[in-house]
Amino acid sequence: MKWMYWTLLVCTGVVINACTIEDRLDRKADKLIGVWKIDKVIYDRYGALFKKKITGDYKYDEFEFLPDQRAYYYDDDLNFEFEGNWEIVAERGYDHEGDQEYNFYIQMNFYDPVHQDAFGFYGYISRLTHKKFHFHASDGGGELEFRFRRK
Repeated sequence: MKWMYWTLLVCTGVVINACTIEDRLDRKADKLIGVWKIDKVIYDRYGALFKKKITGDYKYDEFEFLPDQRAYYYDDDLNFEFEGNWEIVAERGYDHEGDQEYNFYIQMNFYDPVHQDAFGFYGYISRLTHKKFHFHASDGGGELEFRFRRK
């Protein structure tokens, strides 16, 4: 009889704690929804010995993520707000020990009505809490690390 209770307890714990990748994506999206202010931007040029802090180029810029997958990017230098959409995707991979892991990426697409051109950001999330958000995007010569804080 005792083993039955033990088995029931273990099975209940497994069922409660089991989550699919869709659940993890939903939780990441829930944390991301809101207005984020850029706190710091670091540029790591490929092959360079040191990283370069370029926060001044993005100072006072803001991103707003809405639950309906719309996004707004306010560029303070241009004094203009771009409208677009966003999506979180997961990629399954394996670490150096062979264990399965997931990497989460954000794809943001915006439209510039002045220049009639589209632009976007695509990169991975290295940290996402309710107050902080780190996003890495590559360009042709290096990697930008955006560090956001919730507004």
